[in-house]
Amino acid sequence: MTDPLDDLLTAIWRTLGRACHDGRAGWRLPALASVDATGAPRVRTVVLRGADRATASLLIHTDARSAKAAELVRDPRTALMFWDAASRRQLRAEGEATILADGAAFAALSTQQRAVYALDPPPGTAIAHPDALTPADPAGFFRVLRVRVRLFDWLELGAKQRRARFDLERGQASWVAP
Repeated sequence: MTDPLDDLLTAIWRTLGRACHDGRAGWRLPALASVDATGAPRVRTVVLRGADRATASLLIHTDARSAKAAELVRDPRTALMFWDAASRRQLRAEGEATILADGAAFAALSTQQRAVYALDPPPGTAIAHPDALTPADPAGFFRVLRVRVRLFDWLELGAKQRRARFDLERGQASWVAP
């Protein structure tokens, strides 16, 4: 007999894996939270690029010059919130981020994806006009943000509400009140 929580955790990782490659997947665009230098929360939408159950890691691409990168270097604790409106399922993931230079991941990007990292000035810099950007070396700014997940909190809304929590570090899972 299978354990429903084990089956659910397998389904979560499968859904995350599918979201990495399907632009229409509900969990493709999670919100990532960090803390700035003043202690204020910061949240932004990111694109899920990888999910690896073996290492409990989620991968996101970022610009090394971004505020998000600086915030996560200073305090690597982070959280991601995924929402899929079609299934009415939410997943919160808590963990620690590491920012990595990854030439292989950069080489795998399309020309259009590389262009995102090929502009100056750095993200968030005030500019006089939206076209006031100049070309830059994209390989110098591209980074992979790896989040080692410690905790998943899964919630299903609807007529039958269910919630489960998975402590990946301790290998513990439990149903919790929604």
